[in-house]
Amino acid sequence: MRKKRFGARFIMFPRHWITALRNSRSVNTHHLALTILMETYEGRTKTLTLSGTTVPYLMPDSRRRAARELAELGLIKVEQNGRQALKVTLL
Repeated sequence: MRKKRFGARFIMFPRHWITALRNSRSVNTHHLALTILMETYEGRTKTLTLSGTTVPYLMPDSRRRAARELAELGLIKVEQNGRQALKVTLL
């Protein structure tokens, strides 16, 4: 019998993320923030690669724009090498 993959029913949503996201200008930023928190919680890591398979519902431009806004709000750090997928680190 196969072991089920770990899937969180609930995730921790930090209060400082809530207050920072109140200043957000885009719904995509909220969607990306929830995805980042969920994926980093399930993977038990602080870094995440934002590829098309990680965030399939956001177009690449929207994904970059939302990640940039989260970085401006001081929630994540964004790294990108050339045309590779964005790598984000929780702060």
